[in-house]
Amino acid sequence: NAFLSGVRPVVMGLIVGTGVTLILTVILGLSKIGDAVAFDFRAFFIFSFVAFLSILYKKLNKKTLSPILIILVSAVFGIILYGFL
Repeated sequence: NAFLSGVRPVVMGLIVGTGVTLILTVILGLSKIGDAVAFDFRAFFIFSFVAFLSILYKKLNKKTLSPILIILVSAVFGIILYGFL
């Protein structure tokens, strides 16, 4: 039981660390210390839209949006914004 109580903080730390790394590399364009910030408006738009969609869905339906649907919506917007524009 004591082992399992220590696993949750470790998993949360891994998830948060991955999220911060993704934001720094994808949205801000930072890959190493000392790089100049190259803000990516398309990536920020996709992130903002999906976050807004998730919050709106949760408020309207009182349940969370499927992670698979979130990934599919992000993929479609990514194909549209990066492939055609």
